[in-house]
Amino acid sequence: MRKFLFLLVFYCLIVVSPAVAAQSPDPEGWIPFDGEGGGITFSGTVNGEPARIMLDSGASIGAVSESFGTRAGIDSDPRRPIQVAGVHGETRVYGSRPFELVMNEQTIDLAGLAVVPSLSFDILLGRWIFEQVVVQIDYPKQRVRFLNRDAVEFESNVEVRSTRFGSMLIETMIEGQRAWLELDTGNLGPIFLTNRFVRNHDFQAYEVPVEGARSRGVITSAEVQFLQFDKAAIGPYQFASLLANYGRSSDQGVYRREEQLGSRIRRARTRSDGLLGVEILRNFLVTTDFKNRKVHLHLP
Repeated sequence: MRKFLFLLVFYCLIVVSPAVAAQSPDPEGWIPFDGEGGGITFSGTVNGEPARIMLDSGASIGAVSESFGTRAGIDSDPRRPIQVAGVHGETRVYGSRPFELVMNEQTIDLAGLAVVPSLSFDILLGRWIFEQVVVQIDYPKQRVRFLNRDAVEFESNVEVRSTRFGSMLIETMIEGQRAWLELDTGNLGPIFLTNRFVRNHDFQAYEVPVEGARSRGVITSAEVQFLQFDKAAIGPYQFASLLANYGRSSDQGVYRREEQLGSRIRRARTRSDGLLGVEILRNFLVTTDFKNRKVHLHLP
């Protein structure tokens, strides 16, 4: 199964790459995105059906919403079983049959995207684009651009590691404790911490009551506990207050998705302590080079 998933990611990379040129950039290459809810979202159509497309650095393969697939006539292929792991659980789904995505009058051929039942966007395009080019996301101005590595030079101003399967981890200091958090543009909420990390550092003392709080992953949702910290830092940036949450049963999902859904970039294995998402990233101009393990955060 793991070998099949590896080939699936590579296939999606080859056929989807033209999406980078499918937008209408300005002279500096910036492409506006819809930042509603914090996500990086573009528009397109499949068989005439309007599609909301999300760019997600935390997703190692692409995905299609089952409901959108039904509306747009995208069929699942029972010969392509995929075990999809999310933060709160995992399930067996199937890859999509070939279909055409139209963006700004350019047709892009896609196939083999996981067809999942509860995706909050119609189509999700994952980490492959971050592995191929330098991606620069200007959250305050809601724009993004994709740059050739040969045409741009920059250095990290945060400590970075990566997992065996290519997830980018950023060193985050929380109440004096080091956490390695995955850079995840698809995490639209606050920082998400693993139950293991919270308990190892006795962070339950920072819990704040939020009745009925739940976090939704790709596969399912789960009850979460919120944490309010008084001190945190990422690289040169200090935070006097930091909101986070964690799920008491989340750890298996966090680690399982790395084991099941691998990237083509192989790195030394480092365990993630959670997810760094839009609640923090929305303040910054973020420049990433996943291949060379570099991330720069700039506060405009």
